[in-house]
Amino acid sequence: AYVKLIYEEELIAQPGAQYHYSNLGFILIYHLLEKVMNKPYDQVLDSMFFQPYQMSHTKDIHRQLPGERFVFGYKKDDASGGIVQGNVSWNQIFRSGDWTSTARDLHRFLEKSKNIPGLFENDSLQHGGATSGYRAYIFHAQKSGQKVIFLSNYANIPFIKIAEDISNILNGEKVEMPELL
Repeated sequence: AYVKLIYEEELIAQPGAQYHYSNLGFILIYHLLEKVMNKPYDQVLDSMFFQPYQMSHTKDIHRQLPGERFVFGYKKDDASGGIVQGNVSWNQIFRSGDWTSTARDLHRFLEKSKNIPGLFENDSLQHGGATSGYRAYIFHAQKSGQKVIFLSNYANIPFIKIAEDISNILNGEKVEMPELL
């Protein structure tokens, strides 16, 4: 409780000075938007973003099972050291994401996102996501127009490092090659 009080005082002293990602925050936003818009969250996003941005392959995996082109995710099994299929639950009630998309749809979003107020911080938009067996990362620098979209169906990959390396290569900077295993 002591740490929490200090944390709350810091936020009150400097509102907007810190950013803290919260899955619970997104769950609350889902429910608030459903109440305000009087329709399920996936339909809200579909009408506000996916249809206008022509993102026809972006879906909520809990409302619509993936199609035949869906790629299952994999992860390292800590017990055996081997690789196993991730355990995505198709009917999870409380979640903070679990959307499937394509690089093309995410590119369309990044192209149109420059018009969304408050989305970019210090000239860039970046966000990483993960669920059992998957990793995703998007980056868009407005001034340079540079965009990186990284999608993986293997969870134990250093996706942020790889995306940063790609960005550095695009900027003509040196990148240290990883060691081969």
